[in-house]
Amino acid sequence: MPGLCRRSAWCTERLGLYDEAEGFLEESAELSRRVLPRTNETQVRGLEQLAWIAYRREDWARSSEFAREALELRESLVGPDDPALADPLNLLGTAAFWMDDMDASLHYYNRALALLDAAGNEEQLLEKARTLNHLGIVYAYIGQNDEAEAAYLASLDLRLRLFDARHPRIGAAKANLAAFYHGTADFDAARKFAGEALEIDRAVLGDEHVDVAHDLALLAGISNEIGITKPPSAMPANRRKRGGPPSAGSIRAMAARSTSWQLRRCNWAGWTRRWQRRRRATPY
Repeated sequence: MPGLCRRSAWCTERLGLYDEAEGFLEESAELSRRVLPRTNETQVRGLEQLAWIAYRREDWARSSEFAREALELRESLVGPDDPALADPLNLLGTAAFWMDDMDASLHYYNRALALLDAAGNEEQLLEKARTLNHLGIVYAYIGQNDEAEAAYLASLDLRLRLFDARHPRIGAAKANLAAFYHGTADFDAARKFAGEALEIDRAVLGDEHVDVAHDLALLAGISNEIGITKPPSAMPANRRKRGGPPSAGSIRAMAARSTSWQLRRCNWAGWTRRWQRRRRATPY
């Protein structure tokens, strides 16, 4: 029965029904407490899923609470040095970031990175790439640009080892670098990586995918800084004939309206600290 509740929670979470998902998970947790030992993998996964739901709802205090409990239980199962601890540590780092505790955020991310230092399988390497991206965001936010650049580049390098060069995850990593270089006024590097991200996303996802709009918005912002006012169009050729290319302002507005972008890509998090504070783009 706890497993059925967790599977129902997974389905409702994917549909964006977070209240229902949280209810299923809480029911699963209660049933698990009755029939299973406290230090059980099922309970840990349920707590991690609750932390993720709170994360997606931007309830950082609640996400931190669930993630901390999941971390304690998982430590009791696998010990303090297992790479499996990286996921709740990354959730704790993200929650601390949005609660303006940068020291705690760096602590959790660096601990996760240390646990993943000897990562060997693909899943652990991908988690390491995510952790490096998180560190890049925090370092950029507090103005440690050398450390931020190193973390972003290391994240991209790991993803290039895991995926084809034209995979969307590579596009996301390059967009992160473009946003970072834009924030440091290195506009040549910013345009280079933003253009590469756009090329990958257009080829793999298609012209009308929301991630292409995000890449275009990023390029529009970079172009505005250096006096190039006409961005490439997000529309296919047969649609451009009817309506013409969208303006830089309309592209930015389209990206700003996209909630899914905040939850999935964080491409602009390193752009400028002021922009990041205003937009609250989720660093994941």
